Amino acid sequence: AHGSSDARAIRSAVKQAMEAVQGDLTPELQANMQQLGNKDYQEHLTQFFDTVHPDYLSVDVYPMDRDGIGGYYFDNLDQFASACRNRGIPFAVYIQSVSFHHVKRLPSGADMRWQAWCVLSFGATNIEYFTYRTPDSHAEVFLPALIDRDNTKTSRWYAAREINREIAAMEDVFLSYRNLGAFTHKGEEAGTFAQFANQYRDFTVLEEIRSDTPLLIGAFAAVEGDGYAFTAVNLTDHRKIIFRRIDIRGGRRIPRAAQAHKAV
Repeated sequence: AHGSSDARAIRSAVKQAMEAVQGDLTPELQANMQQLGNKDYQEHLTQFFDTVHPDYLSVDVYPMDRDGIGGYYFDNLDQFASACRNRGIPFAVYIQSVSFHHVKRLPSGADMRWQAWCVLSFGATNIEYFTYRTPDSHAEVFLPALIDRDNTKTSRWYAAREINREIAAMEDVFLSYRNLGAFTHKGEEAGTFAQFANQYRDFTVLEEIRSDTPLLIGAFAAVEGDGYAFTAVNLTDHRKIIFRRIDIRGGRRIPRAAQAHKAV
Protein backbone atom coordinates (compact mmCIF):
# COMPACT_ATOMS: atom_id res chain seq x y z
CA ALA A 1 0.00 0.00 0.00
CA HIS A 2 1.13 3.54 -0.59
CA GLY A 3 2.22 5.35 2.56
CA SER A 4 1.64 9.03 3.19
CA SER A 5 5.21 9.89 2.17
CA ASP A 6 4.63 8.33 -1.24
CA ALA A 7 1.79 10.63 -2.28
CA ARG A 8 4.01 13.47 -3.49
CA ALA A 9 6.16 11.01 -5.44
CA ILE A 10 3.05 9.58 -7.06
CA ARG A 11 1.89 13.07 -8.00
CA SER A 12 5.24 13.69 -9.67
CA ALA A 13 4.97 10.43 -11.58
CA VAL A 14 1.45 11.35 -12.69
CA LYS A 15 2.62 14.67 -14.06
CA GLN A 16 5.54 13.06 -15.87
CA ALA A 17 3.41 10.33 -17.41
CA MET A 18 0.54 12.72 -18.26
CA GLU A 19 -2.00 10.00 -17.68
CA ALA A 20 -4.45 8.87 -15.02
CA VAL A 21 -3.08 7.15 -11.95
CA GLN A 22 -4.46 3.96 -10.52
CA GLY A 23 -3.47 4.18 -6.88
CA ASP A 24 -3.29 1.32 -4.40
CA LEU A 25 -5.91 2.43 -1.91
CA THR A 26 -6.12 -0.71 0.16
CA PRO A 27 -9.17 -0.73 2.47
CA GLU A 28 -8.56 0.00 6.11
CA LEU A 29 -9.20 -3.49 7.41
CA GLN A 30 -6.60 -4.93 5.05
CA ALA A 31 -3.84 -2.43 5.74
CA ASN A 32 -1.82 -1.37 8.74
CA MET A 33 -2.36 2.34 9.36
CA GLN A 34 1.20 2.70 10.62
CA GLN A 35 2.35 1.52 7.20
CA LEU A 36 0.07 4.04 5.53
CA GLY A 37 1.15 6.83 7.85
CA ASN A 38 -2.44 7.90 8.62
CA LYS A 39 -4.71 7.44 11.61
CA ASP A 40 -7.46 5.79 9.54
CA TYR A 41 -8.47 4.89 6.01
CA GLN A 42 -10.56 8.03 5.53
CA GLU A 43 -7.58 10.24 6.31
CA HIS A 44 -5.48 8.15 3.95
CA LEU A 45 -8.02 8.63 1.16
CA THR A 46 -8.25 12.36 1.75
CA GLN A 47 -4.49 12.82 1.67
CA PHE A 48 -4.14 10.70 -1.45
CA PHE A 49 -6.83 12.59 -3.38
CA ASP A 50 -5.71 16.03 -2.24
CA THR A 51 -2.06 15.35 -3.07
CA VAL A 52 -2.24 13.26 -6.26
CA HIS A 53 -5.37 14.78 -7.88
CA PRO A 54 -6.04 11.66 -9.98
CA ASP A 55 -8.31 11.63 -13.02
CA TYR A 56 -9.29 7.99 -12.60
CA LEU A 57 -8.82 5.29 -9.95
CA SER A 58 -9.38 1.63 -9.28
CA VAL A 59 -9.55 -0.26 -6.02
CA ASP A 60 -9.59 -3.93 -5.09
CA VAL A 61 -11.88 -5.35 -2.40
CA TYR A 62 -12.26 -9.14 -2.22
CA PRO A 63 -15.24 -10.28 -0.13
CA MET A 64 -15.73 -13.96 -1.00
CA ASP A 65 -14.60 -15.83 2.12
CA ARG A 66 -15.03 -19.56 2.56
CA ASP A 67 -17.56 -19.01 5.34
CA GLY A 68 -19.57 -16.23 3.68
CA ILE A 69 -19.11 -12.57 2.73
CA GLY A 70 -16.14 -10.83 4.33
CA GLY A 71 -16.87 -8.22 6.98
CA TYR A 72 -17.09 -4.49 6.18
CA TYR A 73 -17.31 -5.05 2.42
CA PHE A 74 -19.84 -2.26 1.86
CA ASP A 75 -18.11 0.09 4.28
CA ASN A 76 -14.87 -0.21 2.33
CA LEU A 77 -16.67 0.26 -0.99
CA ASP A 78 -18.62 3.24 0.30
CA GLN A 79 -15.63 5.12 1.72
CA PHE A 80 -13.77 4.81 -1.57
CA ALA A 81 -16.83 5.48 -3.76
CA SER A 82 -17.86 8.51 -1.69
CA ALA A 83 -14.39 10.04 -1.98
CA CYS A 84 -14.51 9.61 -5.76
CA ARG A 85 -18.12 10.78 -6.06
CA ASN A 86 -17.50 13.93 -4.04
CA ARG A 87 -14.63 14.85 -6.35
CA GLY A 88 -16.24 13.79 -9.63
CA ILE A 89 -13.65 11.07 -10.28
CA PRO A 90 -14.75 7.93 -12.21
CA PHE A 91 -13.53 4.66 -10.76
CA ALA A 92 -13.33 0.92 -11.32
CA VAL A 93 -13.39 -1.93 -8.82
CA TYR A 94 -11.60 -5.25 -9.08
CA ILE A 95 -13.92 -8.14 -8.26
CA GLN A 96 -12.71 -11.46 -6.90
CA SER A 97 -12.49 -14.19 -9.54
CA VAL A 98 -9.90 -16.46 -7.91
CA SER A 99 -9.33 -18.29 -4.62
CA PHE A 100 -6.28 -17.35 -2.56
CA HIS A 101 -4.89 -17.05 0.97
CA HIS A 102 -6.71 -20.30 1.90
CA VAL A 103 -9.60 -18.19 3.25
CA LYS A 104 -10.91 -16.70 0.00
CA ARG A 105 -13.22 -19.15 -1.71
CA LEU A 106 -13.24 -19.93 -5.41
CA PRO A 107 -15.99 -17.65 -6.72
CA SER A 108 -18.86 -19.04 -8.74
CA GLY A 109 -20.43 -17.18 -11.64
CA ALA A 110 -23.17 -16.05 -9.23
CA ASP A 111 -20.51 -14.72 -6.82
CA MET A 112 -18.93 -12.69 -9.60
CA ARG A 113 -22.23 -11.32 -10.89
CA TRP A 114 -23.25 -10.37 -7.34
CA GLN A 115 -20.00 -8.46 -6.81
CA ALA A 116 -20.39 -6.71 -10.15
CA TRP A 117 -23.84 -5.39 -9.31
CA CYS A 118 -22.76 -4.35 -5.82
CA VAL A 119 -19.90 -2.21 -7.13
CA LEU A 120 -22.08 -0.76 -9.89
CA SER A 121 -24.63 0.19 -7.23
CA PHE A 122 -21.94 2.21 -5.45
CA GLY A 123 -21.15 4.05 -8.68
CA ALA A 124 -18.30 2.15 -10.33
CA THR A 125 -18.22 2.67 -14.09
CA ASN A 126 -16.03 -0.36 -14.79
CA ILE A 127 -15.35 -3.76 -13.27
CA GLU A 128 -12.02 -5.57 -13.43
CA TYR A 129 -11.17 -9.15 -12.54
CA PHE A 130 -8.62 -10.37 -10.02
CA THR A 131 -7.30 -12.36 -11.64
CA TYR A 132 -7.63 -13.09 -15.35
CA ARG A 133 -4.93 -15.76 -15.51
CA THR A 134 -4.17 -17.90 -12.48
CA PRO A 135 -0.97 -16.52 -10.90
CA ASP A 136 2.18 -18.60 -10.75
CA SER A 137 3.09 -18.12 -7.11
CA HIS A 138 5.07 -20.06 -4.54
CA ALA A 139 4.16 -17.61 -1.78
CA GLU A 140 0.45 -18.48 -1.63
CA VAL A 141 -2.02 -20.92 -3.11
CA PHE A 142 -4.18 -19.75 -6.02
CA LEU A 143 -6.98 -21.90 -7.44
CA PRO A 144 -7.94 -21.45 -11.11
CA ALA A 145 -9.13 -17.99 -12.13
CA LEU A 146 -10.69 -17.15 -15.52
CA ILE A 147 -7.75 -18.79 -17.26
CA ASP A 148 -5.82 -21.62 -15.61
CA ARG A 149 -2.04 -22.03 -15.64
CA ASP A 150 -2.28 -24.02 -18.88
CA ASN A 151 -4.07 -21.06 -20.46
CA THR A 152 -7.33 -23.00 -20.58
CA LYS A 153 -10.61 -21.18 -20.09
CA THR A 154 -12.39 -22.12 -16.86
CA SER A 155 -16.08 -21.88 -15.97
CA ARG A 156 -15.34 -18.44 -14.53
CA TRP A 157 -14.17 -17.22 -17.94
CA TYR A 158 -17.54 -18.11 -19.45
CA ALA A 159 -19.34 -16.54 -16.47
CA ALA A 160 -17.31 -13.34 -16.90
CA ARG A 161 -18.20 -13.26 -20.59
CA GLU A 162 -21.90 -13.38 -19.72
CA ILE A 163 -21.53 -10.71 -17.04
CA ASN A 164 -19.64 -8.45 -19.43
CA ARG A 165 -22.31 -8.92 -22.10
CA GLU A 166 -25.08 -8.12 -19.65
CA ILE A 167 -23.37 -4.91 -18.53
CA ALA A 168 -22.49 -3.91 -22.11
CA ALA A 169 -26.15 -4.35 -23.11
CA MET A 170 -27.22 -1.67 -20.62
CA GLU A 171 -24.11 0.50 -20.91
CA ASP A 172 -25.80 3.41 -22.69
CA VAL A 173 -28.63 3.53 -20.15
CA PHE A 174 -26.31 3.12 -17.16
CA LEU A 175 -23.88 5.83 -18.23
CA SER A 176 -26.71 8.29 -18.81
CA TYR A 177 -27.13 8.42 -15.01
CA ARG A 178 -24.81 9.54 -12.23
CA ASN A 179 -24.59 7.77 -8.92
CA LEU A 180 -25.96 9.59 -5.87
CA GLY A 181 -25.00 6.96 -3.32
CA ALA A 182 -26.30 3.67 -2.00
CA PHE A 183 -28.35 2.41 0.92
CA THR A 184 -29.67 -0.86 2.27
CA HIS A 185 -33.16 -2.14 3.00
CA LYS A 186 -33.16 -4.50 5.99
CA GLY A 187 -29.38 -4.32 5.84
CA GLU A 188 -29.02 -5.30 9.49
CA GLU A 189 -30.40 -8.73 8.57
CA ALA A 190 -27.65 -9.31 6.01
CA GLY A 191 -24.73 -9.26 8.43
CA THR A 192 -21.61 -7.23 9.08
CA PHE A 193 -20.58 -7.02 5.45
CA ALA A 194 -23.65 -4.90 4.61
CA GLN A 195 -23.12 -2.26 7.30
CA PHE A 196 -21.91 1.22 6.35
CA ALA A 197 -22.52 4.62 7.86
CA ASN A 198 -22.80 6.91 4.85
CA GLN A 199 -26.12 5.61 3.51
CA TYR A 200 -27.95 7.80 0.99
CA ARG A 201 -31.31 8.66 2.58
CA ASP A 202 -32.70 11.29 0.19
CA PHE A 203 -33.92 8.98 -2.59
CA THR A 204 -37.59 9.83 -2.10
CA VAL A 205 -38.59 8.78 -5.62
CA LEU A 206 -38.90 5.22 -4.27
CA GLU A 207 -42.27 5.37 -2.60
CA GLU A 208 -42.24 1.89 -1.09
CA ILE A 209 -39.90 -1.09 -0.78
CA ARG A 210 -41.33 -4.43 0.27
CA SER A 211 -39.01 -7.40 0.36
CA ASP A 212 -38.57 -10.52 2.46
CA THR A 213 -34.84 -10.32 1.84
CA PRO A 214 -32.32 -7.52 2.57
CA LEU A 215 -31.37 -5.37 -0.41
CA LEU A 216 -28.67 -3.00 -1.55
CA ILE A 217 -30.16 -0.07 -3.45
CA GLY A 218 -28.03 2.06 -5.76
CA ALA A 219 -29.52 5.53 -6.33
CA PHE A 220 -28.97 7.38 -9.61
CA ALA A 221 -30.03 10.66 -11.22
CA ALA A 222 -30.04 11.46 -14.92
CA VAL A 223 -26.96 13.26 -16.22
CA GLU A 224 -29.34 15.41 -18.25
CA GLY A 225 -32.91 16.14 -17.19
CA ASP A 226 -34.66 15.18 -13.98
CA GLY A 227 -35.01 11.41 -14.33
CA TYR A 228 -33.95 8.86 -11.73
CA ALA A 229 -32.97 5.19 -11.75
CA PHE A 230 -31.93 2.55 -9.27
CA THR A 231 -30.42 -0.89 -8.87
CA ALA A 232 -31.55 -3.47 -6.33
CA VAL A 233 -29.23 -6.29 -5.28
CA ASN A 234 -30.33 -9.27 -3.20
CA LEU A 235 -28.14 -9.51 -0.08
CA THR A 236 -29.24 -12.95 1.01
CA ASP A 237 -26.49 -15.54 0.51
CA HIS A 238 -27.14 -16.58 -3.09
CA ARG A 239 -25.57 -20.00 -2.44
CA LYS A 240 -28.59 -20.87 -0.28
CA ILE A 241 -31.48 -19.18 -2.08
CA ILE A 242 -33.34 -19.68 -5.35
CA PHE A 243 -35.92 -16.87 -5.37
CA ARG A 244 -37.28 -14.20 -3.09
CA ARG A 245 -40.15 -11.74 -3.55
CA ILE A 246 -39.20 -8.11 -4.12
CA ASP A 247 -41.74 -5.36 -4.73
CA ILE A 248 -40.49 -1.81 -5.29
CA ARG A 249 -42.77 1.07 -6.16
CA GLY A 250 -41.24 4.13 -7.75
CA GLY A 251 -42.47 7.52 -8.79
CA ARG A 252 -43.20 8.54 -12.37
CA ARG A 253 -39.70 9.97 -12.81
CA ILE A 254 -38.12 6.48 -12.97
CA PRO A 255 -37.98 5.42 -16.64
CA ARG A 256 -38.98 1.95 -17.76
CA ALA A 257 -35.57 1.36 -19.29
CA ALA A 258 -34.01 1.79 -15.87
CA GLN A 259 -36.68 -0.26 -14.10
CA ALA A 260 -35.90 -3.18 -16.38
CA HIS A 261 -32.49 -3.49 -14.71
CA LYS A 262 -33.59 -2.89 -11.19
CA ALA A 263 -33.13 -6.36 -9.66
CA VAL A 264 -30.35 -8.96 -9.59
